[in-house]
Amino acid sequence: MPRQYKLKYTNEDLLNAACEFYKKNNTPPRIADFTPGYAVTVKKRFGSWSAYIDAALKMRSNYHIWKPEELTLLVCAFWNKHHRFPAYTELAEDGRDIHAIIAKQFGSMNKYFESALGTSPRVEVLRAIQELTPPGCDVATPSEIIAQIRKKMIFPTNLCRITIRFLASDGYIVSGKYDRTRWHKLTPSGKTFLNKFLPLNKGETKRGS
Repeated sequence: MPRQYKLKYTNEDLLNAACEFYKKNNTPPRIADFTPGYAVTVKKRFGSWSAYIDAALKMRSNYHIWKPEELTLLVCAFWNKHHRFPAYTELAEDGRDIHAIIAKQFGSMNKYFESALGTSPRVEVLRAIQELTPPGCDVATPSEIIAQIRKKMIFPTNLCRITIRFLASDGYIVSGKYDRTRWHKLTPSGKTFLNKFLPLNKGETKRGS
């Protein structure tokens, strides 16, 4: 009669291990997070690590390969629900930072937003400066820029200031100090860039699909 061997890990043990790891770390476990040989057992029982994480946590594993169309759907769904630009960790349902994946596929977060939504933090800042600086007036303060953008969407103060700094370094706006107040105006490069994006229609508050 063949000798009966007791399984070192039952399927329930494996699933519980993933759940306990997630409760402790708020992220799905990776292969390297467990002892050698564990992944072999998981693959035999569930077919793949991704299938294992899906069975245990009903979410994608850290090894999911994101496709551009998936990333586009993610940000469009977030935009239509919250009407603002998401932080990096708000896009993935398990709170993971997928910034590096987005940067690799789209080049930058701004390019990602522009591709999916037709706008981005830098577009909105440039558009606000353009709206606030008609011919004969070339000054706009950060507070005025933020107030202008907030007429259309939720826009954090720190996001505006960070964006202004990068726009200045990229040559899209002139930045300086005058009587202890920052001033900003579009440069030719900024105007050329902004011409690629159609202005919002009056009263429009929604992007994406």
